[in-house]
Amino acid sequence: MVQKSTPRRSLRERRSIELRRLRRAHYAQRIWYLGYRVEYELIEYLIAEFDLDQDRVDRILDRFADLYSNHPARAGHQQVAAGASSRSAAMIRSPIVEFRSREIREKFEEQVLEALRRAHPEAFAGGGAA
Repeated sequence: MVQKSTPRRSLRERRSIELRRLRRAHYAQRIWYLGYRVEYELIEYLIAEFDLDQDRVDRILDRFADLYSNHPARAGHQQVAAGASSRSAAMIRSPIVEFRSREIREKFEEQVLEALRRAHPEAFAGGGAA
């Protein structure tokens, strides 16, 4: 029995797919800079909007969290916390914006979330945690 090969996508289709992937990567980067709270709200929204299996989502998040546990940048921060003098270890991963206090950082996060809620109320209509 001869297997039929799947038709190759045209250059235009492949380019369109790749552009969408790049756009998603760009959005992911922008969202990451807003902090964990916005990422959490996005995950909750996607679960509710697309009726995703929460257990499956949790298993996927566990896998990605394990990547973080083994990430070299984390080891670099642990070296610095342990008193290592390696400047390069401290520079592996540092925040773009730093705040003087936790209260100021949390106030900023809340203001960003409120601005997102006003600009895109549909993104928060799924019943995710507030």
